[in-house]
Amino acid sequence: MTRTSIVIDAAAASAVIIVLSLVVAGYGTVLGWTATNNNFTTFENSKFGLKIQSPVKWAKEITDDPDLGQDVTFLVPGSPIKFAEKVSIMVNANQTGPLNEIVRNMISFNNNENNALRNYKVIESVPTTLNGLNAHKLVTTYTDPKFKVVNSMQVIALKGDKLYEILYTSDPAKYHTLLPIVQQMIESFQFIG
Repeated sequence: MTRTSIVIDAAAASAVIIVLSLVVAGYGTVLGWTATNNNFTTFENSKFGLKIQSPVKWAKEITDDPDLGQDVTFLVPGSPIKFAEKVSIMVNANQTGPLNEIVRNMISFNNNENNALRNYKVIESVPTTLNGLNAHKLVTTYTDPKFKVVNSMQVIALKGDKLYEILYTSDPAKYHTLLPIVQQMIESFQFIG
């Protein structure tokens, strides 16, 4: 390599770094979060039996239905309502069986019976913990007829007879940008009551 090509390569590398920084900063601003503005607030619901930190600017929707269960959804600003960029926590009572069997049944259902999800693929399926309780993490991708390709991460835990499922879904282009925020939310999760 000549001295001239090294200078050009260094200049090109600097330009790429600047562009990537602007893209990431732009995503963070659009999504209501930046590295310097990571204000979180506490959501606590004793009926659901949980407490979690969520970004202040993320909208919150709560469902408490005797037939469908209980859930809270945190929507990313700028994301279409009910679309992929969200974190949902579902709480379903009267669950029995070992956690690994519940997870195996979820995967089987999504692969074989769930007509709403196409091209369902498990990327990662590993044991983890949620607030000190044994849990399971599933990372998947699928095609939703309405929203196209979706990446998701689920953390599933069984406490007593309640199944807790934290589900993060995102457009693949935004998945890794939001992942640190989602991980911070999951780390803040607490069982209460």
